[in-house]
Amino acid sequence: MHNYLSNKNTKLARSGIFSFGIPAGKYCPGKGTCKLGCYAMQGFFVMPSVRLGQKRRAELAKSDAFVPVMNAEIKRRKVRVLRIHDSGDFFSVSYLNKWLQIIQDNPETEFYAYTKMIPLFLGKPLPKNFRVIFSFGGIWDSMIDTTKHAHSRVFGSIEELKANHYADASHDDTVALNTRLVGLVYHGAKSKKWTTQQEVNHA
Repeated sequence: MHNYLSNKNTKLARSGIFSFGIPAGKYCPGKGTCKLGCYAMQGFFVMPSVRLGQKRRAELAKSDAFVPVMNAEIKRRKVRVLRIHDSGDFFSVSYLNKWLQIIQDNPETEFYAYTKMIPLFLGKPLPKNFRVIFSFGGIWDSMIDTTKHAHSRVFGSIEELKANHYADASHDDTVALNTRLVGLVYHGAKSKKWTTQQEVNHA
C-alpha cells in the first residue's frame, strides 16, 4: 500500500505534522521573487527519491482518485495535523476544490497551507479546520492585507524577524497555526539568499 503523505520533513516531523508536497516551480503558478531562493528547489528536495515522490503525488492530485485515496490514508494513518504543500502550491481551482472536499471529509484533522495563490482564496468560505497563510514573494503580494490576513515573510536573520514583531516559525511550524504574523528565517543556500523586504504594516 503506497503512502502519499510524508512525515520525513525534519521540521514538521518533530511536531507530528504530516505533509503533502508536489514539485515546486512547475506547480507554483503564483511564484514571484521567491523563485530566486526557493528552499523547495534545493537540498533535500532535489534528491531523486524526493522528486519521484513529488511527481507521483502531482499525478494523483490531477486524477479522480485523489479525494478517496487521501481520505483513506488520513484515516488509516490517523493524521491529526496535515500541511498541504511543503513544496508546490494550489495550481488550479479544481485542485483546490478537491482539497476542500478532503478537509470537509476529515473534520478531526487540522489542515493548513502557505500559499501565494491569493486570488483563489479571497472571499471564499473555508472549513473551520483549514488555516490558510498568505506567503509574500509571489505575483499577488499586493492583495495581501497584513492588518487582517494571516501571512508569512522571509527574513535574513532572527534579529530582523523579531525587530518586525513576527513570530518565529523557522523551527516549529505549529507557530503558524496560532499567529497572524508568521516569520521565517531564510535557510537555503547562501548563494541564493532571498528575503521579503516589503515594508511591514501591522494592525
